[in-house]
Amino acid sequence: MAAVRSKAAATRLVPRMPTARMSSPSPTSDPKTAGDIWSVDTGDKKPVPVLQTPADERNPQVSPDGKWIAYSSNETGRSEVYIRPFPEGAAKIQVSVNGGVFPRWRRDGRELYFMNLVALGSMMASDITVSGASVQRIVPRVLFQTLFFGRTHTLGQSHAYAVAADGQRFLVPQVESVPALGRGRGRAAINAVLIAAMVAVRDDRRTFGGSTASSGAPITVVLDWTAALNR
Repeated sequence: MAAVRSKAAATRLVPRMPTARMSSPSPTSDPKTAGDIWSVDTGDKKPVPVLQTPADERNPQVSPDGKWIAYSSNETGRSEVYIRPFPEGAAKIQVSVNGGVFPRWRRDGRELYFMNLVALGSMMASDITVSGASVQRIVPRVLFQTLFFGRTHTLGQSHAYAVAADGQRFLVPQVESVPALGRGRGRAAINAVLIAAMVAVRDDRRTFGGSTASSGAPITVVLDWTAALNR
């Protein structure tokens, strides 16, 4: 199921797609460079690499002003969240501290959200300050435990959540009843299920573009889900 979590009251969830000036970043896979991030100009349709290193770069999202890109990379040996100029530039900073995936911008570009794999899917937030050609972040803080539960598909791991324009509400896929998962088996059983869910995300990073992702995992599409927010 998908749950709507709130930092504060009374905000309607408005889904947004990543945007960029004249181009849209997307992940690709190469045997030599693992996961890469490319952009395609909407004019000549020519793909160009934005990030193409021996590390595995994923989860790109361009800032609302189109000048910065947030993404995850395992260049340190663990997936962390970074920000750098878009489409090019050297002023890169690391946002996450203890691991991170799935960065998402608040609409005003002043806050970045991501999921912490070490903390079993805690939703993290970091205030972002841009001054000219430099960017700074505040040490990330925990917002809430997502209880995120995801499955891999033939095209890899999908984005794990959506966030409202003002950052006050989140739509997160999660297990329907955590107590039911471990009923009669104790807290250890619940923790095992949560760990397994996050390991699936971690392992999917290792097999990006490969054939080990499950092609039989079902996808449930919910139409007109925003109507439920008014109930």
